[in-house]
Order: sequence, then C-alpha cells, then structure tokens
Amino acid sequence: MVRPAILSVLLLVLVGVCPPPPTLAADEKPAPAGDLTKKFVIVNRKVGADFQSELVKRVEFRRLGNREFLVGEYCVNVEAGVGKEWEGVQLWVPVDGIQGMMVFTDEAKAFSTIKENAVPKDKQ
Repeated sequence: MVRPAILSVLLLVLVGVCPPPPTLAADEKPAPAGDLTKKFVIVNRKVGADFQSELVKRVEFRRLGNREFLVGEYCVNVEAGVGKEWEGVQLWVPVDGIQGMMVFTDEAKAFSTIKENAVPKDKQ
C-alpha cells in the first residue's frame, strides 16, 4: 500500500513541475512569420509526386476563400533558367503544401544556394 501512495505523490509532483505545453485557443492564430516583403525565399513544395523549389521575392501571406497562401514574385535569373518572361509573375503556394522554406536577405546568396544544391537532371 505504501508504493501506490508514493507513486501518486511522485505523479502529482511531476505534473506540477512539468505543466503541459500551452495550446492555442480555437480562434487564435500562430504569430506571423515576420516581414518577408524585403527578403528572398526559396519555397520547397510538393507538386503531385514531385518536389519543386522556386525563388520568390516580395513574399506575403494571403487568404483566398478558406485557404492560406504564400504569395511571391518570381526572381528572374537567366543562368538559373528563370528568364525575363517570368518577370512580374506571382507564385501562389497553398501554405499546407509547403515542405520547407529558406529565407535570405541577399538574392545572389539565394541563387548561389540553389545552384550549389541542385539535383542533376539525370538524378531526378
């Protein structure tokens, strides 16, 4: 009988010391990701069975209907295969389709990262 009492006391102590993590109320939203309008963002997203990465600028989050989107303008770089025909074109990516993002303050560094980590076409 002593053991269950000791376990109960230990359990109460642990619960008091380690409270559960805070949760958001149903009507609360997580804090915004910060101002991305002056940053360059590599967006990794899943399209069907494939993954794609795009470099966009002037990024913001917008709502369309019941869905949240990351919206950004393509960064033009002929060397990277993004020609002048993409200038001014916006990419809308559903937030739930984003696999990851990398944020840069410098466009050249972002394109350098893309170039360094590109998967050769014969390996895709």
